[in-house]
Amino acid sequence: MKLKIGLDLDGVIIDHTNNKIRLAKKYGYFLKPAQTSSESLKKLLPAKIKSFIDYGIYGKIGLSSKPMEGARETLKKITKAFSVPYVISRRYKKQIAIQWLKKNNFFPPLPRNQILFVKSDLKKNNPCKKLGIDVYLDDKIKVLDNLTSVKYRVLFDPYGHHYKNPPKNIKVVKTWEEFLRYLQKLANCAIIN
Repeated sequence: MKLKIGLDLDGVIIDHTNNKIRLAKKYGYFLKPAQTSSESLKKLLPAKIKSFIDYGIYGKIGLSSKPMEGARETLKKITKAFSVPYVISRRYKKQIAIQWLKKNNFFPPLPRNQILFVKSDLKKNNPCKKLGIDVYLDDKIKVLDNLTSVKYRVLFDPYGHHYKNPPKNIKVVKTWEEFLRYLQKLANCAIIN
């Protein structure tokens, strides 16, 4: 089965944990890694500080962010087993995102022409619908709730905030490997080594 897969970039492929901790500290907030998810930051920080941190990680400091553990290797397996995923990201500094992907050897498995940018998180449904995306992986529930055209919506939750009580109609995974197993289950195929 050739599943059409869509992926978010920040918080799914790019791990900004260390940079979020560093930037929050600059503003007088001391965070633990599990407190750096977008949803946690909304609850813990004033909106203005969260905006400063978001702006910072999307800038040049973001180039020092690490890949999410297992992302590159699992993407190679996904590309081989299913199809080449589309990355659909809300980014206002697109060139830095492209530089990060090059620097961290994501070209391949991802082709540049399948990296798409939208102006807001809530605009991700438009390209998903146009491309016929079957499965979408994001780290924000709000985004997934809005993806009405996507049949299988998956929350990437590395710290397990929603793992035991998943949002309705959304699959929750903690790791890239778990996402691959979910895709295999959907496609009813064997593990690709």
